[in-house]
Amino acid sequence: MSMVQDVRQALQDTVAPEIRELKARLDALESRMERNEASAERRHAEVLTTIRDAMEITHLRERITRLEAERESKAQHPA
Repeated sequence: MSMVQDVRQALQDTVAPEIRELKARLDALESRMERNEASAERRHAEVLTTIRDAMEITHLRERITRLEAERESKAQHPA
């Protein structure tokens, strides 16, 4: 074998398995990142829903308070 072939073979014997291992680790990290991203998107949607619900409840409470005040005012001052 020539020296170039010896070096090439040595690189393939040592570097190729490490590259495969690194690729497997990278694939695992990418998969975990995708799961985390999906989880974060679900949590974000839940938080937005909670905020919207709280805003709607607040709005309804304010409306009820106004309507009750109007009713009291009308009861105290009939036309």
